[in-house]
Amino acid sequence: MSTVAQIGTVTQSGRFEELLRVSRAISSARDCHTCEKVFASELRRVVTFDYLYVSKFGKDTNALEWHLFEANGRKGDISEADLPIEETTSGWVHENGQPLVILDWSKETRFPELRAFLKGLGIASTCTLPLTRADRRLGVFELGSSHPNAYPEEEVRFLSLVADQVALAIDAAVNFVASQLAQDRLKLLSLSRTWSFAICFALSQRACVASWIVMQWA
Repeated sequence: MSTVAQIGTVTQSGRFEELLRVSRAISSARDCHTCEKVFASELRRVVTFDYLYVSKFGKDTNALEWHLFEANGRKGDISEADLPIEETTSGWVHENGQPLVILDWSKETRFPELRAFLKGLGIASTCTLPLTRADRRLGVFELGSSHPNAYPEEEVRFLSLVADQVALAIDAAVNFVASQLAQDRLKLLSLSRTWSFAICFALSQRACVASWIVMQWA
């Protein structure tokens, strides 16, 4: 059963409108903890999924910096992030910058460790999309379903729009944090300069008093 069929009653234009609202809700989360609380619940307003994996990679190191994982409505102790990245669809998509749809994992021969992991969760098909902003690769957005063939071309096109909004939200959150850190550094610098001036002024005053005393006793 495809995700399109499951949503069924929602018109395509309605999904686009809801996607914009969901994007604004996710963008309002300015830290990872808040994002983890609202992301999955908000996302379910526009797409149906049994498996969710979102990853954020470092700009320069290309190392995994943050990830969100949920399967069958629950957060698991072990996620895709615990597998060797070269053995995962998310690693392949981040490396190649291209979507990857697995319509039936029971017939898939690549990524054996991930296949076994997903089988244990009852996931039959996945759609994995790159998260990008301009030419920058931010991470990966992956959904899975307990049904095979859940991601036809029409749904993949819509999920690509969802991935664009997710990338926008993550980028906004990263920029917000960077801005806050920059402001904090400026405040510390300003405070440091203020204290330096105060200390120098106090020392100069003491020096003046000492000089005056010496002159008086001379």
